[in-house]
Amino acid sequence: MSRAVPCRLPATFDWREAEDSKRLFLGDVEVLEVRIQRHGWIVQVHLQDPLYRQPSVAVRSPNAGMRWGARWAKLRVRLLQRIAASHASGCTHCQQHLRHA
Repeated sequence: MSRAVPCRLPATFDWREAEDSKRLFLGDVEVLEVRIQRHGWIVQVHLQDPLYRQPSVAVRSPNAGMRWGARWAKLRVRLLQRIAASHASGCTHCQQHLRHA
């Protein structure tokens, strides 16, 4: 089993870990989640370009999902920053998440 760490992302990104999921945030906006589905792990992208939807990706482990997610986000840093800026200001889900954080 590999214990390689995810690639470095800008400081505005951070991983929040729970027992059954790992979530990548850009500021207060959730970018993606690594979670259990059935008997395996998937990466579900929440913040994405509406023109190019990213399907869920099956991964071997939470660490593999974090590595995949970090690489995916690193390739799209500027795009994700623009989407997050407009998304957070107008998204009811994000506003409710901020109130409960």
